[in-house]
Amino acid sequence: MTTSPPSETDLEVPSARLERTRLWLRAIAGATDLLIVGGTPEPDVVSAMGELQKVTGAERVIIQVTRQSAPLDESQMMLRALPEHVPARVLPLSDRWRWKLAAGELVLCQTQDLRPAERRTLYDHGIRSCALVPLKVGGILRGCTRLENAEAMDTWSPDELLALASIGTVFSNALGYREAREMLDESAMRLRRLVDNAPDMIYRMSLPDGRYEVVSPAATSMTGHTPEEFLTTPKLIERILHPGWRSYFEHQWALLLQGEVPLEYAYAIVHGQTGETRWLHQRNVLIRDAYGRPVALEGIVTDVTQRQVAEARLRSRESTLQTILSSAPIGIGFNSDRTLLMVNDELCRMTGYTSEELVGKVTDFLYPTYKEFQRVGVDLVAQLEQGTTGSVETQWVRKDGTVLDVLLSANCITPEDYALGVTFTVLDITRFRRG
Repeated sequence: MTTSPPSETDLEVPSARLERTRLWLRAIAGATDLLIVGGTPEPDVVSAMGELQKVTGAERVIIQVTRQSAPLDESQMMLRALPEHVPARVLPLSDRWRWKLAAGELVLCQTQDLRPAERRTLYDHGIRSCALVPLKVGGILRGCTRLENAEAMDTWSPDELLALASIGTVFSNALGYREAREMLDESAMRLRRLVDNAPDMIYRMSLPDGRYEVVSPAATSMTGHTPEEFLTTPKLIERILHPGWRSYFEHQWALLLQGEVPLEYAYAIVHGQTGETRWLHQRNVLIRDAYGRPVALEGIVTDVTQRQVAEARLRSRESTLQTILSSAPIGIGFNSDRTLLMVNDELCRMTGYTSEELVGKVTDFLYPTYKEFQRVGVDLVAQLEQGTTGSVETQWVRKDGTVLDVLLSANCITPEDYALGVTFTVLDITRFRRG
């Protein structure tokens, strides 16, 4: 019986095997900072991969990674050649290799163990043998690390294969971290663009010191103070408040430090560049720590000066109009589709109804008959369609049943469309008609 000679591995003393495994583990430790930027490996990665190449005896170590958006499309693979900075072709993965890699297994490709198609694939790429280490991110196979033409792959011990599998885990985690960081950076850039271009002022203020941590560029046009001024001046808002709002600020600030904040503030400031009064509306979010203590206030501030001025002018005009209507010696009102929307005091006195009894009602109940109500409507519409003013004599019935002779005049709010609303006046001509 012939006894085969012992292999080089069998003759290897345990201490040498242990030393070689230690080198493999050192290569793993050196690769834990794997970061690949723009397809070019960073210097420390090149060094770590050089160690791996040295201890495994591989001619070249290559990482091929599929794009995150198309993990199964090999034509979209991105190549990172380590340690050389030269392009390398994608190695197509057979279904058998892919299944094993997806299961987290190493694939040791030695030509004598390969199927014909797999052997041709390696030959076409100038590879005699290679080890494929799976790269999985989030449980999805994203590619592999290729150790090409490594020496004596069949002599690798179980410990060394375990170390090689650990390298794949390190690279997978590093790839996942890198992609997550890229996604986070892109998300932060999008958020920054939104904040920078927002017409509203967006800020974050720490509590209780009132120091601004974030202030958007809209602060300059809105307040007359730059974001830099806010960031370097705690509680700047207190300094720029309109004098009439100082006590309001002090009260709200005390409540804020106690953790009580309304959903919104409304206040006035003095613009730092023009000196004009600006009205601001602020929506609030109070940030608390794990113990429930307020640590920051985040707000979105909108300039509502134009709206405030418009509302003030409208209130002034309404007040003036009410004064005119109240003092007018004739009945005055406003209607749409012959439904009363507003009446003055004289019209109420004339008809005997209160404004609550008149507003919101169709005016047919004021006429002796529905036929007369229709006649007046037809006559007025015909006149309004010819111009903007119409007049007609008719009769109205007071609440107490008394019949009045009246001169009803109407004028369109919008000349092009009388249906949008009509102002009218009512003159009591009873004594002239029955004099």
